[in-house]
This record gives sequence, structure tokens and C-alpha cells, in this order.
Amino acid sequence: MPAIIGASDLYIGNDTGLKHLAIACGVKSYTFFGPEPPNEWHPYNKEKHPYFYIEDLECRTREAHYCGLNQCDSMICLNDIQAIDVFNTIKKDLRNV
Repeated sequence: MPAIIGASDLYIGNDTGLKHLAIACGVKSYTFFGPEPPNEWHPYNKEKHPYFYIEDLECRTREAHYCGLNQCDSMICLNDIQAIDVFNTIKKDLRNV
């Protein structure tokens, strides 16, 4: 798995073990965070490994900085991340691929 991921140019996806493996292999990453905050699961330099996360959603409270809902019909934390914003963020790296 490290050889396959390490041969990649970019990682674009959610926060999983594959993202951490990609970073360990020197692959630039772009990560989507939804219910859980990046400050807890993304110990990397944000300039080198940018992420997409919507701050101050109502489902995140002082008691629960992550999503406190047992069920969510809207998935606003991910659905409101605009594809054009993601593309504009990564397009300079896509040109170098």
C-alpha cells in the first residue's frame, strides 16, 4: 500500500488512515473534515497540507466541538463545501501533476 500511495501526486479526500499514509510518504494532501474538527486529527502544516472545514456550525457546541448529532439529514458540514472552492485551491498543484 505505501508504494502505491507514495507514487501518487496528490491525496484529495477525507481524513482517514490513507491520508496519514500519503503524508508519511511525502504526498501533498487536501483533506475534507465534516463532523470532526481538524485541530484534533490534522497535526500537519496547513500550508503544506490544506483542509476544508466549515467553522461555527450549530451542531458543534461548547460541550461538543465535533458534531453532537446522532442522526443528520443535511450533512451541512460537508455538503456546504463548494466544489469550485476546492478546485480553485488545488488547481495550481494539478497543473504540476
